[in-house]
Amino acid sequence: MDTVQRVVLMVDRIRALMRQQGLSDADLARRTGISPATLSRVLSMATEDPRISTVLAIADALGSTVGYLLHSERAYPVPILEWDEMMAFARGKHQAAGKTQWLSVDTPRRPGTFAARTTPAMAPRFREGSVVLIEPGVALRDAQVVAAAVDRARPTLMRVVMDGEVAWLKPLHPSRADMINALARGVTILGVVTESRLVNP
Repeated sequence: MDTVQRVVLMVDRIRALMRQQGLSDADLARRTGISPATLSRVLSMATEDPRISTVLAIADALGSTVGYLLHSERAYPVPILEWDEMMAFARGKHQAAGKTQWLSVDTPRRPGTFAARTTPAMAPRFREGSVVLIEPGVALRDAQVVAAAVDRARPTLMRVVMDGEVAWLKPLHPSRADMINALARGVTILGVVTESRLVNP
């Protein structure tokens, strides 16, 4: 593949990610810190060989990678939600907005998969600010961690404890010992944590 073809395909992927995230050219320029004029030259293909620093800034702002933009790797974007957005997202009532950040994963995930940043209450299992990937529809197994809401409260992470065929949910924080039946009325399991990524605080 020659350089011109790579740039055409790269711009197609950038535009697709921008559409998916509801971003305008001006929004992307603000997120990247790249001047609007430079970004315009890249997106209009007036620059046949953009600087790697420019492509890296665009990839970071879109929650992607340079490899994905240049078609040398596959990446699948997953929205990083706030904890108070999860219930609406699970019900299909939350649309990713321009402010939504994205996490790139290298394998396709189940529909409805999302990510979230951990909170201090999820320590010591997860470092504060780490990102967890949460997939709906995964069968519960002992010692898994799930995102769950109890009695319409804000969702949180809980550990699965199997007792025969019964799945119980236990808060991650050691000071809370109450276990809840996963099938109890008022319990909503949003998904299972299938991956976590440590990030610097």
